[in-house]
Amino acid sequence: MLRPLVFCRWLAVLALALVLPLLFLSCAEEEEEEAPSEIGLRITTVTPTPTSAPVLTPEVTPTPSPTPTAVPNVCPENPDPAGLDIMVLEEPQQDDALASPAHVRGWGLGIGFENAGVQVVIYDATGEPVAEVRVPPLSPEGRIPPSTIEVGEFSAPFAADVAFQTVLPQPGCVQVFELSAADGSPIHVVQIPVLLQP
Repeated sequence: MLRPLVFCRWLAVLALALVLPLLFLSCAEEEEEEAPSEIGLRITTVTPTPTSAPVLTPEVTPTPSPTPTAVPNVCPENPDPAGLDIMVLEEPQQDDALASPAHVRGWGLGIGFENAGVQVVIYDATGEPVAEVRVPPLSPEGRIPPSTIEVGEFSAPFAADVAFQTVLPQPGCVQVFELSAADGSPIHVVQIPVLLQP
């Protein structure tokens, strides 16, 4: 009777020896399943890149260019207006601002006769002359006449720097003319309004 008992014990030990490793294996598998995976533990840090401040561009508003204002015409009544085929005043132009000395130049059809030249008078706003000069003709050689003047024996250019005085900016007038051989009165008169500057 003892033998079967020994056999049973031996069988129990054998069963225990077989079952115990299986038990450990199943516990180990459970422990492995419960352990968090590496993917779940991965921490990624992102360093933000600095952003530049927005650049504000100013709004450009176009400035309208000022329209030139016409100078009031203070020229005296023209006693004998010259046609463009007789007298051309090239400088100054109408409404130019003139400072002393004013450069006056142009062409005349007959100003070369007896070296007559032209008279230049500058008037202020009150109609009073602030400068009067006789300007002799220049040689036409090497000079281009205006297209309206027919170049003849007595056609010639003229040019002069005319000094004048004014204490404040004011409208003025530049008058260019020939003197009549008969009575010395102004003929072939060209005049333009200008602005006189001190």
